[in-house]
Amino acid sequence: MISRRILSRYIAGQTFYAIISTYAIFLVMILFIDIVELLRRGQINEKFGLYEALTLALFRLPVLSEKVLPFAVLFGSMFAFLKLNRRQELVIARSSGLSVWQFLTPPIIIAVLIGIFAVTALSPLGASLNKTSQRLEVEYFRSESSMLSRAKAGLWLKQRSNEGSSIIHAGKAELGGVLLKNITVWKFNADEAFYERIEAPIAELYDGFWSLTQAWVTSGDSKPVKRNTVRLDTFLTAEQVSDSLSDPAEISFWQLPRFIEAARKAGLPANRFQVQYHTLLSRPILLGAMVIVAAVFSMQVFRLGKIGRMVLGGVGSGFFLYFLSNLAVALGGAGRVQPIIAAWSPASIALMIGVTVLLYNEDG
Repeated sequence: MISRRILSRYIAGQTFYAIISTYAIFLVMILFIDIVELLRRGQINEKFGLYEALTLALFRLPVLSEKVLPFAVLFGSMFAFLKLNRRQELVIARSSGLSVWQFLTPPIIIAVLIGIFAVTALSPLGASLNKTSQRLEVEYFRSESSMLSRAKAGLWLKQRSNEGSSIIHAGKAELGGVLLKNITVWKFNADEAFYERIEAPIAELYDGFWSLTQAWVTSGDSKPVKRNTVRLDTFLTAEQVSDSLSDPAEISFWQLPRFIEAARKAGLPANRFQVQYHTLLSRPILLGAMVIVAAVFSMQVFRLGKIGRMVLGGVGSGFFLYFLSNLAVALGGAGRVQPIIAAWSPASIALMIGVTVLLYNEDG
């Protein structure tokens, strides 16, 4: 009789190969589509050709690839289980006394390890390379990559200092948010009572303060007074402002806790970054749950004779979880739902549904 250890290694190897193969196919598709899109955008620049598009696409690939990793685990696991089923290898495993949970354990461990690697290594790599890709994008396309510099309503920024809190509105942000133009500042004291309004055409961020030039200052009910320079203290650093204008997915997993703490101290909204941090923490659990969901839609397909319907069910469940994840991230980032709940709910729901259905199908 075949050793259970040998069988576990075999099942784990088949699952790992299927997941990596599926992931590689997704990466090639993403790379090809991104190159085509970059070439279309690069028509405005005569010096932008295939080499530049390929280079830029490769820098952007790690961040984009993180989004398809759960799909790769789901579909790869389904393909592996379908292959094992077609060869009657799972039937032999069951006849040897292994339960469904025993031969699912190795694939789940593989998925969890892939998730840990993606969080601890792929995420920091993607964040680093994406910053380079943004600089190249600005160079090639002459456009600011910051989402807030493109916002029609301008930039809104809340901050704190030893003087109290203040709200800044800027018509435009440049140099990663270090230079603000057409700004209005509302200042509040330690009791959150408004006491001063400042308007200025330019504000520059230095070490520990904003420098506002040619500013009009209105205190209480007094008339506006023009000053050549006004100093506005802040806990913000140039790096924090730049990061706050970025997509949370572009910040390294290892830097997120420090950034969240600094953002809270400075008065920056940190919901989006908290959601991203806990989403990454839940990633290994989500990938393990994807293996269980894949098992639900592929373990018994040959016995039931409904291969197409079950595969479509697996695909549909994958897109449902993708929609649920995006919805949870949006609600958590907007503060409608606690960031921890928003980040962990997709993995928890997938795990509970997968385990429940599998228990019902296999153990009656």
